Amino acid sequence: MDATTIPRPFDPADGFLRLTRMAQWIFDLASITLAVLLVLTIIVIAVDRGMLRVPFIERWIIRPVRRIRDPRPSPPDEGSQT
Repeated sequence: MDATTIPRPFDPADGFLRLTRMAQWIFDLASITLAVLLVLTIIVIAVDRGMLRVPFIERWIIRPVRRIRDPRPSPPDEGSQT
């Protein structure tokens, strides 16, 4: 800063504007995240109901969830006679 530069007076609105910009950025990021999750949820539901065929989703999401929901009883051990 040289002698000809006039220092800017303190303005409390500067901090508020910075905070507002940061809040807007966080809100935008959250909105994008929710939109992506909604689209993925719709795709997974469509794959589950057979309206859409995406092998990756079937293999990594649908089959494990079906196994958890409807577990098959394990066969009895051959060595144990009860």
